Amino acid sequence: MLGERALWLAHRGTARMQLHHDHEARVDFESGLLSDPRDWVRGRILAKLSELALAAGERATARRQLEAAMEFSDRGGD
Repeated sequence: MLGERALWLAHRGTARMQLHHDHEARVDFESGLLSDPRDWVRGRILAKLSELALAAGERATARRQLEAAMEFSDRGGD
């Protein structure tokens, strides 16, 4: 399936985030972005990266990622 690896990494990253394994989650999300995700998956990954950046106090990074997430989610119909 087109973009399956990216979707799988997004799901695993989300699970790791919920377990407070933020470093591992970030690695999964960044790998997902490099795995040619569909636009809606890219949007979700960027939204999760935004949450991680915000939790780390990186407000400017979080804002940029969230803005990109909204753009990709709109483009992907999500």
